[in-house]
Amino acid sequence: MSDDRRPRPTPADRPDGDERPRLGRFAVFRAAVVVARARRRPGDGTRGPTMTAFEVVAIGALGLLFAMLFNAGALRADAERLPFGPSRDRALVVWEPIDNVADALQITFPRRELDNALGRDDTGPGVHADGEGSDDATTASSADDAEGASGAAASTTAPPPPTTRSHVDGTPFVTYVGGDSLMQELGIALVRAADTSGDFVSTLDYRINSGLTRPDYFDWPAHLAGVIDELDPEIMVVTFGANDSQGIVTPAGDVFQIDDEDGWDAEYRRRVAEVMDLMTARGGRVYWVGQPPMRDAGFAARMAHLNGIYAEEAAENPLVTFIDATPVLGDAAGRFQDIVQIDGEVLDLRQEDGIHLGLDGADLLADAVLDRLRQDVGLGDG
Repeated sequence: MSDDRRPRPTPADRPDGDERPRLGRFAVFRAAVVVARARRRPGDGTRGPTMTAFEVVAIGALGLLFAMLFNAGALRADAERLPFGPSRDRALVVWEPIDNVADALQITFPRRELDNALGRDDTGPGVHADGEGSDDATTASSADDAEGASGAAASTTAPPPPTTRSHVDGTPFVTYVGGDSLMQELGIALVRAADTSGDFVSTLDYRINSGLTRPDYFDWPAHLAGVIDELDPEIMVVTFGANDSQGIVTPAGDVFQIDDEDGWDAEYRRRVAEVMDLMTARGGRVYWVGQPPMRDAGFAARMAHLNGIYAEEAAENPLVTFIDATPVLGDAAGRFQDIVQIDGEVLDLRQEDGIHLGLDGADLLADAVLDRLRQDVGLGDG
């Protein structure tokens, strides 16, 4: 007898490509149907008693409870990533005890094992130049690594003299390109142009929703310490800031919002200087790309404020160059513009969100960055 039932869809067959187990209301409904059928057909050919409405609701409620406990760890992690404030506090009040109960009952164990087997982490997507996700050696980070890296950077009284060689033998420069989501389009354009020239061999590594204010979400100092150990780059091009205008926690545990300029600025400035010292500890060059003008006036003002911090801290480190994106992507007054006409061609500088770069804008900014790199290593204008 042939089995004409449809095969169970694999994750690749699903429209959204989601590999996570479906534990929502549809799974609960299917479980209730299975139980109901079992009650109606006891196995001896007679018709068994049907389920009451209360029993169906009870089974559904138990299924939802199990799904909530099963996913409690991920839901707690999502709550911890919220901006510091009342909403985050309320979410943690709900999910911390639920996660503790689920962990004590070992309900989250299958979920953790499944995530580990599939190579999932909670750091957000990272992409290298070859399009593959970062391997464990590059992405692994810990509080101990961060503390060690921070201590080494803080103990450096003055950056060492530049050791990056000039372009004399034709050997490509080992280059790292990384940062937050603003580096996605910019990094792709920069790596493509740099590597095509044959003068650079680059690694692209951007992290969506990351920055320097929330190491509890993604710890950039610890990550960069691992990158430097693995790649030993001669040149590093980075950008941060788009996700950083939110609450920040000092080492003493004080929480400052960006409007608390004195406390917030002091801690953020310390972190920027720390990352710059970390990246230049071996004598390589660093190019810190500033945030472009933003459409929203309030957001634009905050990003301009951060750009001032980057420029000032870069001026204190002879191996760091701040590259201002405003002259490249802004209008004559340095304000946001999403399209521009150059030589009769209309270029899309920005995406619809008024934040991220369009393909043309990414190409223009990448050209500006690459021109500066080529000048500094003795290659002249591209």
